[in-house]
Amino acid sequence: MQTAGENAVGTRRRVKVYQLNDDRQWDDRGTGHVTSQNGPDDVVSLLVRSEVDNNILLDSEIRQDTSYSKQQETLIVWSEDQNDLALSFQERQGCEEIWERICQVQGRDPDQTDPLQSSDEEPEDDLELPLPEVRNIEQIRDSIQNHCRMQRREKLSSAIKAQNYIPKLLEVFHSVEDLDDANSLRVLYEIFKSIWLLNQA
Repeated sequence: MQTAGENAVGTRRRVKVYQLNDDRQWDDRGTGHVTSQNGPDDVVSLLVRSEVDNNILLDSEIRQDTSYSKQQETLIVWSEDQNDLALSFQERQGCEEIWERICQVQGRDPDQTDPLQSSDEEPEDDLELPLPEVRNIEQIRDSIQNHCRMQRREKLSSAIKAQNYIPKLLEVFHSVEDLDDANSLRVLYEIFKSIWLLNQA
């Protein structure tokens, strides 16, 4: 029988695993609990076991050349072997623990990995993004992607921060997730990926 402490760890490490399929739709691979596992030759992997039957939902090596992105409090996304993956955490603390472990393995500072933190300090308040609501997500995606293509990344990055945009998008994400709306999840993934890529070009 699990102790109260074990139950608490299980709750905060509870995640949903998503993978983007060939039709650019998000597949829900199941709900389980994530841990970091040490293997041979100092390999560290993220392992998710199903809460239903204990089968492995995800076994992903944390690689130096993999770009991970933590989207605010409860979402970690990355690409590996041409697959786009995401972990959606039930609790913020569990996301922080796994994020810190990823950064530790990669030799990164977990507090200095948000690509939006490095934009200039000059205020840019003339760019108004669409209201972060479910009905506007396609418009949001198009607006963000258009500004990236127009080489206006710094202005876009500043606007996202000034308008406290990402926490609002996370609220939209959880609403869409509760509805199991695969198409909207796909659009939201494109939005988050575009935001993360702002300072990668």
